[in-house]
Amino acid sequence: MPAILHFICGEAKLTLGDEPVEAQPGTWIHMPANLQHSVKTKTPVTMLLLLLKK
Repeated sequence: MPAILHFICGEAKLTLGDEPVEAQPGTWIHMPANLQHSVKTKTPVTMLLLLLKK
């Protein structure tokens, strides 16, 4: 299912498909369903993950 990631604090490097993305506090990211992804934190992170049901 699609998701929204909201980074509350900390820093991370994400890979969404083949696209690298840097996240910091206040970053919002939309992630489509079935997208291959990874999250590597640079510092301790607090992140809100919202799963969007149909």
